[in-house]
Amino acid sequence: MIKLVLMALLLLTPAAQAETTPYLLEQIQKAQPDATAIEKARKQVADLKEIKLKKISLVPFHLREKNPINESNGYCSECHGSIPHLKSLRSRAFLNMHTDYVACETCHFRPENTPLQYAWFDYNLAQVVAGVPECFHSGRKKEDKKPWVSRDGHLKIVPILNQQAVIATRTNVTAKALYKQWKDADKVQKGLLKAQYHQPLKTKGPECSACHNDLQNAVKTTMEVDGKVVEKITKPPLLDYLVLGATPVQQTAIRQNSIADFFGHYQPEATKVEGEGVDGIAHDVEVPKDPTKEERIRITNFLK
Repeated sequence: MIKLVLMALLLLTPAAQAETTPYLLEQIQKAQPDATAIEKARKQVADLKEIKLKKISLVPFHLREKNPINESNGYCSECHGSIPHLKSLRSRAFLNMHTDYVACETCHFRPENTPLQYAWFDYNLAQVVAGVPECFHSGRKKEDKKPWVSRDGHLKIVPILNQQAVIATRTNVTAKALYKQWKDADKVQKGLLKAQYHQPLKTKGPECSACHNDLQNAVKTTMEVDGKVVEKITKPPLLDYLVLGATPVQQTAIRQNSIADFFGHYQPEATKVEGEGVDGIAHDVEVPKDPTKEERIRITNFLK
């Protein structure tokens, strides 16, 4: 009898239970990318060249400490590394800074028909934790003695569904299986797998205003109910900073962040080139800037 009880207790322990598959990985497993996405992915894989890093003799001017969470636990960083935003010259530094306290899934996994909440997740404890003011750097004052606890990357804002974190870590059984599948595949198979892995994700993250602006920038609609016009917010801000533990001062500082406001206002200026007008006389003709080309940011543009 005692032996049976011990066996039952063993079966109920977390270590003995089958590990659940995170919602994100479930969507990856179910993904069915179309032919266009597969062909694009196959071309990207075919053009991929292995980069061999060489040691340099000079120490870099800026030293960035290794983030133990980004380096070891993040499923996305298995391929994208700890500084994944490289393309945009004008915003990559600010985006990469966010990876220390915002999970990849928060910005890039936003399913349209699945409402998500957001909370702090402790990667060291592997659990959701209550937010406190010390999680935030914005709004801190010089006299604040308590440390900024999320600075080292072990705490990040993650999406939540059914009280479970919607994230994938390298240590998860399903993540390990997907990684082995990738390692064992040839280039043709990797094209299909790459398309499948990324199909549930959005390449472009939300605009700065999704988190750094107040309710007035949410999408609002009006409808008539019982003869009265009612205003309804259909797209509230992405993050609820009150729930995340920010003080009123911190909430204001985050929503009125000057850098985020700058990116929201910045637009490349058109250039003027000499051309011939309809009257046959030479005029300076405005040519809109190519939106795909990056522009150097001048803070004076924002201060005008």
